[in-house]
Amino acid sequence: MARTIVNKHFDESSKITREQFHENIDYAKGEIIISNEENPSIWVLDANGEVKQITGVGGNDNGNGGSQGGVSSDELNALEKKITDAYVKADEVVISGVTKGYTDADLRLKKELIGANDTFKQEVNMTVSKIEEAYKAADVTITQSITTTKEDILKHTVNGIELKQNPVLDATHISVGTYSELVLDDTAKENVITNDTAQVAIKKVENMNIASSLAFAAGLNDVNRKVEALIEDDLDNRLATIEAFKIDELITKIAELEAKVAKLEGNTDVTE
Repeated sequence: MARTIVNKHFDESSKITREQFHENIDYAKGEIIISNEENPSIWVLDANGEVKQITGVGGNDNGNGGSQGGVSSDELNALEKKITDAYVKADEVVISGVTKGYTDADLRLKKELIGANDTFKQEVNMTVSKIEEAYKAADVTITQSITTTKEDILKHTVNGIELKQNPVLDATHISVGTYSELVLDDTAKENVITNDTAQVAIKKVENMNIASSLAFAAGLNDVNRKVEALIEDDLDNRLATIEAFKIDELITKIAELEAKVAKLEGNTDVTE
């Protein structure tokens, strides 16, 4: 993994002061600051915390007693390599630690996820099992309830016949109830109307039949009386006519007989 090391740098060495280094002296002593002037130079802090130029030509003391250092190019390259190697090693340590941390964290996470997944599966399976058990129990309860309700319903009767016998009702199963004691009030209409019960309707029909029979009987009696009166009057007239006719006829017959008797008597006298 490539890494670029960037040090703090300024275009003018006069800007390189103590304040540009880390405030912690222990950290600051390990820092280097680069001046990018025409003649570049490198600056560090000495044991006393003073800013010192360790390489490059010229330079300013910056009020810190800075001066050109006596470090050769080979020493500088060696220092640079050492610093670079240190950075690389530190980077490798960091990367290794991070990688290991990532790996360990990944393994832990996987284990936790697997464990959580197994736990979740177990919980789901337990919940499903409980639901199935509850469903079966409820199903048995409902089935038993339906069976019991069905049996109770089939025990009900219609005109004394249980429903489980699937009874077929006809006119013989229909009762008019306490019909003999039924008396219609004065406000009831004489004829059968909508919403009348069967009992009331039959009573109305019966009353209308009785009334019709009484009216018919009264009318028939009246007709009989009138016929009898007519027959009696006609019979008297006929008898009178017959009697008158028979008397006249008898008188005539008697006269004829008397004439014949007289004639016979006259004939008898002559013969003697």
